[in-house]
Amino acid sequence: MKITANSVQQGEHKVFGKNLIMQRIKLEDHYQYSFFDKRVKDGCFGLYHPARVLVNGHYYRSILLDRQMAYLPFKTKRHVVIPKVYRY
Repeated sequence: MKITANSVQQGEHKVFGKNLIMQRIKLEDHYQYSFFDKRVKDGCFGLYHPARVLVNGHYYRSILLDRQMAYLPFKTKRHVVIPKVYRY
């Protein structure tokens, strides 16, 4: 997953410019983001929120998808632990 100021790319699917709609939802103690593609009916990528995850004893910033999958800015084969505070 790659997110820039004007585009979102997940695998081969890339949306940018006027076709990209970003929705930011304020929940109790965090923000949740969703990205939509105008060209596709129900073209939602999912619900994401920024969080910190534990990888090999160190915390790193990541993007969580549906509280189960963590996107990190690097590749790892280590076990990734999502803290309970982010599992809402």
